[in-house]
Amino acid sequence: MIRRNLFTLILLALACGTQLNAAELQLNKGDHICYIGNTLADRMQHDGWLETLLQARFPEHELVFRNLGFSGDELTLRLRSSNFGSPDSWLEKAKADVIFAFFGYNESHAGAAGLDKFKQDLADQIKQMQAQKYNGESAPRIVIFSPIAHEDLGDRNLPDGSENNSRQLSSSRTSHAHLRNKSHRLCDNANIAILRESRSAVPNTRGRRVDMLTRPAPCRHSGRHDLLAASHCA
Repeated sequence: MIRRNLFTLILLALACGTQLNAAELQLNKGDHICYIGNTLADRMQHDGWLETLLQARFPEHELVFRNLGFSGDELTLRLRSSNFGSPDSWLEKAKADVIFAFFGYNESHAGAAGLDKFKQDLADQIKQMQAQKYNGESAPRIVIFSPIAHEDLGDRNLPDGSENNSRQLSSSRTSHAHLRNKSHRLCDNANIAILRESRSAVPNTRGRRVDMLTRPAPCRHSGRHDLLAASHCA
């Protein structure tokens, strides 16, 4: 269920036709796309649905994917075995042209007091990666994926996610504020889910199937598509 909802959220962000200060992601033939970040990225190695979506949309591009996500990763904390290698070294090995960066969930647990640090860490991380040429030729194109919303399973023995979602929205809004009017892109999963739920008679973060994508925008075959601040995509 969570995977289906996440698929729909990202598809919305990829396909939505509404624009507001949205940068475009240019995908080129032979691009190497690398995932980095927390558990949201890590779990995508078990099912290749996001790769499948992009390969199906751009079959002529012959895209290459490499998942470098690790559960628990934060912008400034990535625990690895001795001699594992630095994040930069692995992005260089993978010859990254495009980076899908999944951060913000673990950092959000610092609460409001941690938002300024998260914003600065995000800015520093982006600046550091853009100073590199992992593919040997040019700086990477970067997409920041916000955390997804906490799913309410309707079980009184489990939290309903409201407190957690409040933190996720703060994290997402901090990312959006930093990236606004910049050349980087934000796939704002938390805002999509929570905003759409507030407008729906059936909660989207409940443990049931809800078809949120009833009218996808037509695909653009040029290899360009919008990755929007998804709070404006609902």
